[in-house]
Amino acid sequence: MNSYNDENEDLKNEIADERMGAIDGWLNKIHCGDAYKLLKQMPSESVDCVITSPPYYGLRDYGDETITIYGGDPNCEHEWSEKRMTLVHENRNFLKGTQEEVHGKRGTTYIRKFDDRACGFCVKCGAWRGQLGIEPDWRMYVEHLVELFREVKRVLKKTGSFWLNIGDTYSDKHLLGIPWRVAFALIDNGWILRNAVIWYKCLGGDVPIYAKSQGKVLRTTVRELARLPLDDLWLPGIDGRWRKVVRIEKQPESELITLHLRNGTKIEVTPEHRFVLSDGRLTEARNLKKGDCLMHSNLPSEAGTPLGTYENGWVVGLFLAEGNFLKDREAVVFSLNSAESDFSERLRKFAFRYAGSCREYNRGNCKTVLVSGKVPVAIIRHYVSGEQARNKHLSRDAFNESNEFLRGVLDGWLSGDGWYDGKNRRWRIRFTANRELEYDMKAVCARLGLHMRSSWRRARGFGKEYPCIDAEIRETTRGHFNQKDDHEIVRIEKTKGISYDIEVDGDHLFLLYDGTVTHNSSHMPESVKDRLTKTYEYLFHFVKSKKYYYNLDNIREPYKAGDSIEEILKYWGADKHGEYHGKAVKDYESARAQNAAEVKRRIIENLKKNPNRGKNPGDLWSISPKPFKETHFATFPPEIPLRPILASCPPDGVVLDPLAGSGTVAYVCELINRGKWDEFRIHVNEIAKRTEWNLKWIMIEINPEYCKIAEKRLEPFIKQKDLESFSKLGVYDQ
Repeated sequence: MNSYNDENEDLKNEIADERMGAIDGWLNKIHCGDAYKLLKQMPSESVDCVITSPPYYGLRDYGDETITIYGGDPNCEHEWSEKRMTLVHENRNFLKGTQEEVHGKRGTTYIRKFDDRACGFCVKCGAWRGQLGIEPDWRMYVEHLVELFREVKRVLKKTGSFWLNIGDTYSDKHLLGIPWRVAFALIDNGWILRNAVIWYKCLGGDVPIYAKSQGKVLRTTVRELARLPLDDLWLPGIDGRWRKVVRIEKQPESELITLHLRNGTKIEVTPEHRFVLSDGRLTEARNLKKGDCLMHSNLPSEAGTPLGTYENGWVVGLFLAEGNFLKDREAVVFSLNSAESDFSERLRKFAFRYAGSCREYNRGNCKTVLVSGKVPVAIIRHYVSGEQARNKHLSRDAFNESNEFLRGVLDGWLSGDGWYDGKNRRWRIRFTANRELEYDMKAVCARLGLHMRSSWRRARGFGKEYPCIDAEIRETTRGHFNQKDDHEIVRIEKTKGISYDIEVDGDHLFLLYDGTVTHNSSHMPESVKDRLTKTYEYLFHFVKSKKYYYNLDNIREPYKAGDSIEEILKYWGADKHGEYHGKAVKDYESARAQNAAEVKRRIIENLKKNPNRGKNPGDLWSISPKPFKETHFATFPPEIPLRPILASCPPDGVVLDPLAGSGTVAYVCELINRGKWDEFRIHVNEIAKRTEWNLKWIMIEINPEYCKIAEKRLEPFIKQKDLESFSKLGVYDQ
């Protein structure tokens, strides 16, 4: 991998012909030097695709090696007027404490990120010496990027594309709007902006969850959780303590993954949502596979109230199994077997304890127990929601009681509807299809440290078929070598829907309602309390001419409407013959607007001509950052350059990154060339996979340490020579 340092004059003279000649001398090499200078030495219109991510303004110090000179007279013998400047921005890391805790009594709401950073202006020509990204003013930062990308435009082919990943910055309470300021400046400089892609992670809205709000425990769904006040909202942690919810945000409809666990739990998440496996590995949902076991833990217990005794819990549980409220009467009725005399005795004691009455009626093998009285009925209503078998379940008040009360609930429920399998040491129960009750009992078992599995069935009774739930509950697992983990993934399916991004403090781990351990959001955490957290960044797509290379088929995604063309056409409004008969109800023509009915008709016709191509992925990408173990702190995930390369670079084209960092763009090119599609966490279609890729790449990076990181990263793909033998020339040769 050849690389050269622009400061080495001898090397410049030796390879001058190579610089000004064909592009071949630049290919598949990491060039260590200032991109402003090196780009000027590259041949014009020699690159097919440029993908880069500059240092974000005011966020990070990349070291003195990255200091360069901007503007002024290149022939000037500079005299620098040194200035000690300080840049500030809002605290982005609550793990180090709030802003107030960081600054103590100073009362500031900012963290001084770069204290006393040396920079300077030339007193003769006005040139500035410093790092890209920590200019004293954001306007200088924009000007420097425009200057750099002017050279990018020169080396880019007329048919080429330029992709720019850039984030925003807060300063003095202001969101500076850096991405769009840069975009508008580039447009003024002659670039054509084609797309502004937003890439942003998350639990599905219908996922059951166990939480605490305003001091009260509740078993609810993620969608309902998002409606609760955030100032006192908590989720259970893996250590039995509650974790403060820092943020919960609704996300647009997107592609989701539903995990089916062996215990019957279904968890709907975005592909980027992370779980902890039983061996401790933190893994994204997209990388999970059948047979993986998720880590789980017990839900936190509560102190309870004097009313939450074991006996009261037992009555509530028996009511869930065998009881009903009587209309227009302060009474509940229990339908029992005539042999269950001990049950009627316990109910009688319960009624008398709270100044109620109890009557018993026997008919054949059936026994009916009627419990009356304001207090006994009020106690049952306090802990039970719903009226009938298909909707009765525990109220939120039940989960605020102690584990002793919940144990009584479980025992009463099993006494009514369950039977004990002594051979296998388990309780088995079948009950009317009732999703809420199923979720409640799994949460109860997660509180008590028990193991519950459930599955939906169809059973026959009274001459008809009806849905039901079969469940089993074990105190302990058998320990048999062939016994499967309750939290083992047995099926994975792709779905689509609304998701919610949840962030908790501490170790970022929290428990779902059945004790499954999951991880919160992956974007950079922030401790600010007077604005929303930033959860996305921009990826701008620029071109230099109106006609450019673009192959959308390489990045199309499968349709979500179904696998068959008939279902897809139906999704767009076609009839069973594939024809669309819709008509516009508005006068689009006089308004000079696009006719929606005609647009649908064209879409359907194109689908019929090309039924297997898939859909346009759109400009909202759900991609989470990927950990990188080396010392580069701002690597973007490989999935960011993947789509731009597949769509906007010919299979044998040249890809340039003038601010290469750790070499992610070159790394992605090599993965594509070798067909290592499993390394990516987003869908890659068969059209792209069948293409013969022979991409070439050019990396430019000013920091020698990052050049070595990139070289190490690419070493598995490209045979390396000893770096040390070239160190005096600043060359890294392949």
